[in-house]
Amino acid sequence: MGKTLVAYFSASGVTKKVSEKLAKAIGADLFEIMPADDHYPMTYKELTDVAKREQDWTIVLMEMDGKLLVRRRPKGLLGGLYEYHTVEGHPGAEAIAELLQAQGFAGPRVLRRLSDSRHVFTHKVWRMQGFLAVCDAAPEGFIAADGALLDRLPF
Repeated sequence: MGKTLVAYFSASGVTKKVSEKLAKAIGADLFEIMPADDHYPMTYKELTDVAKREQDWTIVLMEMDGKLLVRRRPKGLLGGLYEYHTVEGHPGAEAIAELLQAQGFAGPRVLRRLSDSRHVFTHKVWRMQGFLAVCDAAPEGFIAADGALLDRLPF
């Protein structure tokens, strides 16, 4: 039988204590996982602050009849500005197509994955992935905009 290893990362020390007890009880080697980057948050509070600040979003550039679909944001900090279709999280292409169908897009088809991007606001960081998709019809609230209209709309 091979040698057993207990590997752990502990921000607050609790996981370290449990891992030490476990390794001792089963006769395993113990290995602490440490960040390679000095800028990585090390305390529990710092880690949770980063988790609250960083958000994953998927931007779907949805095309219909050769135009991109956009919608006006509801009230709020960015209310009144236009946006492309966004989905919280980083689902894959198949999940995106199913989600678009459930949201009322007729015949959605994901064409390809786009480049990832990152946008830093003063209070949060968006980690974004993108997809190019097409549909036959869009739910209420979306408008099909050509390049000239896109240039005039506030985003």
